Amino acid sequence: MKDFCRLGLIIPTLIIALSACHERDGSAEKIAKAKQAVRELMNDPDAAQFRRERVVSDTIGDWKSEVVCGQVNGKNLFNAYIGFREFNYDPENGSVNISPGENDRTAACYDFGADKDRI
Repeated sequence: MKDFCRLGLIIPTLIIALSACHERDGSAEKIAKAKQAVRELMNDPDAAQFRRERVVSDTIGDWKSEVVCGQVNGKNLFNAYIGFREFNYDPENGSVNISPGENDRTAACYDFGADKDRI
C-alpha cells in the first residue's frame, strides 16, 4: 500500500516537472499564435480544427530559425468542412502558408526537416 501511495505522489510531480520543461522553449505560445494567425484566414474561424501542431527548428551556423507546422480543417462558403490541409507559420514575421490541396505539402516544414511520415 505504501508503494502505491508513493506512486500517487511521484507521478503527478513528474508530470508537472515535464510540462514545465516543455513550456520553457515557448512552443505552446508559438503554436497558439500560429493557430490564431491561421484562424484569421479562415471563412469560419471558430470552426477551425487543428491537429499535429509542432515547432520545427533548423540551425545554419549561428542562425536559428523556427517554423510552426501542422494541419487545419476549415469550412467553405457552403458551411462544409473541406478536409485537413497542411500549414506553416513563421513566428519571426507572422507569415502563414496553407497548402491548397489535401495531399499537398507546405515546403517550409520539410525544408526544416520535419518528419514527413508524421503528417
